[in-house]
Amino acid sequence: NRRLSTADTTCTAKSTCKGFLQLLVEGSRSSTKDLTEEEMVSCCMTFLLSGYETIASVLAYTSYLLALNLGIQDKLCTAIDSLNPEISLFEAAAQDELSYLDMVVQESLRLYPPTTKIIRSCVK
Repeated sequence: NRRLSTADTTCTAKSTCKGFLQLLVEGSRSSTKDLTEEEMVSCCMTFLLSGYETIASVLAYTSYLLALNLGIQDKLCTAIDSLNPEISLFEAAAQDELSYLDMVVQESLRLYPPTTKIIRSCVK
């Protein structure tokens, strides 16, 4: 198995960012045993698949609740439409302006949490 170096995972964005794979490589370097490529792929697949179901659940229930509450849906659409068209929805500035969307998603999570119980215990 080939070992991954940090050169394999450099971020090409303008800002200094650390992706999930970059953090895995750095964590591997700081531990006593380097992770193999196969182990890193396994970690990435687990991370991806674990997040898929919860996000799908949140989106489905939020859409369901918006379909039931047309007044809330209209208010949310108005809030999104009132954004500055030069600002991307994914920029930090836009997220500050979308507090109503945050409230809608938080209420959806309160009513229909994606997980009912987390079964983990601290061993140290």
